[in-house]
Amino acid sequence: MPKILHREFESISKRVYETLKRDLLQGRWPPHTQLKIRDIAAELDVGAMPVRVALKQLGEEGSLVLSENRSARVPHVSRRRFNEFFDISIALEGLAVEKAAERLTDADLAALRGKAKDMRALLDKDDAPNYIQSYNSFLMQVYKIAGSSALIDMIEKAWLQTAAESAILFRSKDIMAILQDYQLRMLDALMKRDGPGARHALIAGLTHTQRIINVLLDAAEDRQSLVVSDGGRSRRSVR
Repeated sequence: MPKILHREFESISKRVYETLKRDLLQGRWPPHTQLKIRDIAAELDVGAMPVRVALKQLGEEGSLVLSENRSARVPHVSRRRFNEFFDISIALEGLAVEKAAERLTDADLAALRGKAKDMRALLDKDDAPNYIQSYNSFLMQVYKIAGSSALIDMIEKAWLQTAAESAILFRSKDIMAILQDYQLRMLDALMKRDGPGARHALIAGLTHTQRIINVLLDAAEDRQSLVVSDGGRSRRSVR
């Protein structure tokens, strides 16, 4: 492949990868969703090969489960694994926000206040898809101020393991309002350059959401157990 075409192919593959990664982080697809190469290629108006390369990379990173039939699947994580990654995420994000508080500029704070105002408008409109995007973007904007690319990479990896299950929270306006409240508490602490206070507000909000998600995961596992149990009785009755 000529160098120019090779660079173009790499650029397209990277764009597809970043788009799919963003969608996964925002919880666009629930667990077990099958992602087909031809559907993604059509949606992004690209060829099949860049999509295949992007899916392969995401699969190698553990963000997707690759299938032999030219597709990939959004993984389901068990309650135990979800909590392992969520606890890691809480520790990393707490560190990032405390470091960010030491480096914040007035311009940073103005940008964060503007984003928080925009999020309030999305909440009032009950616009869950755009709210979750803005919520994650707000947090990542704070974490990047900490100045550690390694920390950002680790946070994103933890997010990718929990995003599909966490996205269910954003279907409820009441829960979104709770998240917004904790976010504003964190922002208030950041405006005072109070790193420990910002960390406390962030962790309190994340821990609250973790408890809610665990209730939902427990309910889902109970339903699955009932289905399996009923299925077993049905098969025995047929015999």
